[in-house]
Amino acid sequence: PERDPEAFLHEAGKHGLHALNVKNLLSVEGIVQTLQRNGGTNRFFLFDFELLTEDLAGCRFWMRSLAKRGLRVAYRISDREPFLEDYVRWPWVKLIWLDEFDTPWVKEGDVAALSAAGKTVFYVSPELHGENDLDKIRYRWREVVSWGIDGICTDYPLLLRQTMDGGDHD
Repeated sequence: PERDPEAFLHEAGKHGLHALNVKNLLSVEGIVQTLQRNGGTNRFFLFDFELLTEDLAGCRFWMRSLAKRGLRVAYRISDREPFLEDYVRWPWVKLIWLDEFDTPWVKEGDVAALSAAGKTVFYVSPELHGENDLDKIRYRWREVVSWGIDGICTDYPLLLRQTMDGGDHD
């Protein structure tokens, strides 16, 4: 069943999560200590570990060890990292970051499989990879929301809200 845009806004607001892009592995320990010291581990998630190393096993080790310390960590699935089947199966993967670097590859069945496996699924909005056509961006937002995505990372949060509230139509 398609998700109602109003329900999406309500549910996305309940998550109240902020994404922290990890740019350097040396900064991770400082981030962890700051979040733990200030009670922020439930309000933030870390992502983009996959861009920091070519050692995928080491990357996943880092991510799992941080999760064991109480941090939320998003595992990327993209057109460059096609790990959907693995992440659906792996119970320690809780949060997914769907990224479309080169082409819109995410399908309704992908979101359904992840959701059925109990994953929280965030989507990276097309403008973050260079799409400038706002009509295309809004169309894609409506599409992924109708599939049950849990949240969208965008440079245009107010336009996203307006689009989901129905104030912006094709």
